[in-house]
Amino acid sequence: MSKHPNRRPISKNDMVRAIEGLAHHAQIISQRIDDVERILSNYLEYRKQEKKFGKFLDGKYKRDSDIGSGTSSSPSKE
Repeated sequence: MSKHPNRRPISKNDMVRAIEGLAHHAQIISQRIDDVERILSNYLEYRKQEKKFGKFLDGKYKRDSDIGSGTSSSPSKE
């Protein structure tokens, strides 16, 4: 027995409409992120600081392979 007897069941069309709405909103968010990225890139180009900003990011966010896994890659002495 349903907990809400006055509710109508969700139809396939309702599900499709909801999924299409979510996909549309995800696309809008993606476009906004692209816009922010473009604006930041243009600002850095305007300030002529691309290389300086790149060096800053390289220092701040090193790749996992640069940091290492905590184990030594050199052979152990036995």
